[in-house]
Amino acid sequence: MSTWISRTVQAGLAAAVLAGCAGEVDVTRLAPESVLVAEDVVVAGPPGYCVDPGAVRQSGTAAFVLLGSCASLSGGGLSAMPDAPGVLTVLVSPEGAGAPLSAASEAQLVRFFESEDGRTALSADGRAESVEILELRADDGQIYVRARDLSGARPLGVAEDYWRALFDLNGHLVTATVIGFEARPLDAQDGLRTLSALTARLFRENPPSFRE
Repeated sequence: MSTWISRTVQAGLAAAVLAGCAGEVDVTRLAPESVLVAEDVVVAGPPGYCVDPGAVRQSGTAAFVLLGSCASLSGGGLSAMPDAPGVLTVLVSPEGAGAPLSAASEAQLVRFFESEDGRTALSADGRAESVEILELRADDGQIYVRARDLSGARPLGVAEDYWRALFDLNGHLVTATVIGFEARPLDAQDGLRTLSALTARLFRENPPSFRE
């Protein structure tokens, strides 16, 4: 089962990263609250977070979406600010890739992400030693990972520590990440609350009946 999960997670992340380099999605509003990607997935964030229209990419049924402070993306004014500012990303794998993750038990998911294969799947440079696992939680088919990026490949200005959730959303493997800023890191509880709010919003926007 661990090999099955490993291949699924690695393939899903690779496809979504490729989507990040593919074509832009047509987003006309300066900072929309949501966006439809991968043909059938609505991506939206917690209160105060909006979609960065310049950082939305997709290729087929894989996609990448970045969300930030509505106030920052819209140039300030009366736009909302999140309680805990950070950078949110949502990677959507091709349709069908989420099934193996959904079929795994919570114990299997935790064991996988504690393993070398799991850390490799999470790493930015494909090396297990580049990731330090700080905390692992599994709940209702979702895996929550708090980790530290030791690769040095993270974007300029963001913190080393991040929260990441992986789950099946209507057949898509979705990877949602919350990262604080280097100058203003998110503490562990704020990061987890923001990630929980992000995943809850994604499930609300994409109920099973959405595709019927």
